[in-house]
Amino acid sequence: MRVFIEPDDSAEKRMMARALEVNGLAVLVENEQIADVQTRFRLALTRLMRDMVFKHKYDHAWVMEVVNQHADEFEVHFNCPQDYVNYITQNLGMADVIVSSDSLRKEESRRSGRFPNWQFSGGLSTVEIQRRINVAKRFLNLFRLGFNL
Repeated sequence: MRVFIEPDDSAEKRMMARALEVNGLAVLVENEQIADVQTRFRLALTRLMRDMVFKHKYDHAWVMEVVNQHADEFEVHFNCPQDYVNYITQNLGMADVIVSSDSLRKEESRRSGRFPNWQFSGGLSTVEIQRRINVAKRFLNLFRLGFNL
């Protein structure tokens, strides 16, 4: 088990985590920068889900698109939505994340332009357009921080 310690964690949590580590029951991970792209990707997605940033399962489409538009930074490119689904379930080990490649494809086809100036067809409200862009922005920020979140 890995126990993540954040800067604002209580002294009590730190003591319990250290006790688990001393007894060999856990590996203590301080707020350190992580270089591994897959780990940073997984941690950023996990944080988005934990913070309920994803309003819909298809919000993964905005992550997929921003990654594709910054492929050199992520060292991965998704040729189709199924590639993204395979990446998060197989490469990142997030098999519990159930997202349909068909719903990603449908939403992806409604988007045009380059991030962060995306435009969407279908008469979406400006609030919904901004929410979708914010999902991608939040993912990028979390990934770039590269910390145990």
